[in-house]
Amino acid sequence: MYYRLTEWEVKASDGSDFFVSVYDALTNTVKAVLASSTRGSAIMSDHEPDLGQPITDPAILEKALLLLTEHIYMLLRSIEHKEVYEPVCVDRGAFVRLTDDVVVDGKVLLANTVGQVYMTGPSGPFFTKGHSLPGRQSTRVGISLTDGSPVVVPLSVCRLEREPEEDDSLHVRARLLARNCEFSRMTGERCSWDACNHAKTLFLRMQSERLASANLAAA
Repeated sequence: MYYRLTEWEVKASDGSDFFVSVYDALTNTVKAVLASSTRGSAIMSDHEPDLGQPITDPAILEKALLLLTEHIYMLLRSIEHKEVYEPVCVDRGAFVRLTDDVVVDGKVLLANTVGQVYMTGPSGPFFTKGHSLPGRQSTRVGISLTDGSPVVVPLSVCRLEREPEEDDSLHVRARLLARNCEFSRMTGERCSWDACNHAKTLFLRMQSERLASANLAAA
């Protein structure tokens, strides 16, 4: 059985596609269903798609929110680990650690050498179109070593000195973000904003009822 969570429109040059996100109680998944389309190239079934009913059951919403929370957590974790272990840019004043041995002016700097960033810059010519765009592989950083000596190394052999944010903290952030009930964005389909968010409406109602119950208990 499907429970309708959100509804949105994706515009194209030849018309629009109209999607809904649904919670599939049978498989415990959230997915997008193409509800209708005004595009001539859109492929629609001869039968009306099963869009379910707008979600009204708090217990079902809790199950869907668990999926959304885990989805957001995995995104946050991936971004955090990428930022720490494979940064594409670093700020001045940040501390970095070398991940590999690197030769600078004939001197070998060993992996795990730590320095503080004092400059960043391109390591070659760049073009707005084509190859050699700025990035991790084409950026150099100037770092001050612990003895005060400055060296310039490729960003591609650097990681941030700090460790990634702990999983417990990321889970807390994911649970807070999941309260927005943006299920459309976990379906893999393009979505700028929801035209209708049944899940958010139910979630806000649940929050209001919980608050009312808490106030009644405290009275």
